[in-house]
Amino acid sequence: MINLDDKNLMMIEPKDPNLKRVEDELTRASRKLVWEIQPSEHSFRGFHMCVCGARSNNRDHYIKFENIIFETNSLLVHYVEYHRSEIPETEMKKLISVLKYYGLGGNL
Repeated sequence: MINLDDKNLMMIEPKDPNLKRVEDELTRASRKLVWEIQPSEHSFRGFHMCVCGARSNNRDHYIKFENIIFETNSLLVHYVEYHRSEIPETEMKKLISVLKYYGLGGNL
């Protein structure tokens, strides 16, 4: 499900099944962010599958940012690492703002 509104983060669906791995500061910071957030206690029966075959877990994840709580999923890092070119600019801006908010943005 694609949802680019102001309450969601990286709820995208890449179309290119060819993986183009990017390991850089943005990937590492995104990984640290996901390690720090807790998944919802509620689980679902299913999962989301990326076009390349990567699967999400069956929980929503929430990231507090200022007075907003973004809903995201466990594929956030996967999208940044393997589908960077398909991430909408609006989602990249939100992600970088969140990373800076958590002190993980460094030179982004």
